[in-house]
Amino acid sequence: MKVFFKKSITILLIFLCAIMLCVFMVSCAKPDKSIKNITLVIGQGDSQKIFSNYKTESEFLIDVLNELKDDNKITFTAVNSSYGAYLTEINGITPSGDNSYIAILTTIGKYQDSTEYKVEKVYNDIVFVSSIVGVSDLKIIDGESYMIALA
Repeated sequence: MKVFFKKSITILLIFLCAIMLCVFMVSCAKPDKSIKNITLVIGQGDSQKIFSNYKTESEFLIDVLNELKDDNKITFTAVNSSYGAYLTEINGITPSGDNSYIAILTTIGKYQDSTEYKVEKVYNDIVFVSSIVGVSDLKIIDGESYMIALA
């Protein structure tokens, strides 16, 4: 009888430890990293549209734009090429003249242009610098900001 009692207590203790371990693992689980919180600024001046604290699961900026377009929050037209999407219009903003284009700007250092040709714009004391990658390749990173404006 003593042997049976000792085995029962051992099994019960192992079972309780397993339950406590499961509860600990669930309570210490990391938050869902797939949802990112970003700021997107489109345009400048009176026609500027701002999406502050915008939550998305998108991986690239083009996906965010498509998400907003599907929700009827913005309009844009893009031409697809071997380099990715090239924006030709966004929210009525279109380049006028030979040297004008729609620039993609970011606050992410590793994607910022560091050449003499870089474009810099400021919004809310935040400096945005033109991106070295296009809208199709610019990764969405939690807490970062993006701007699309004429250059």
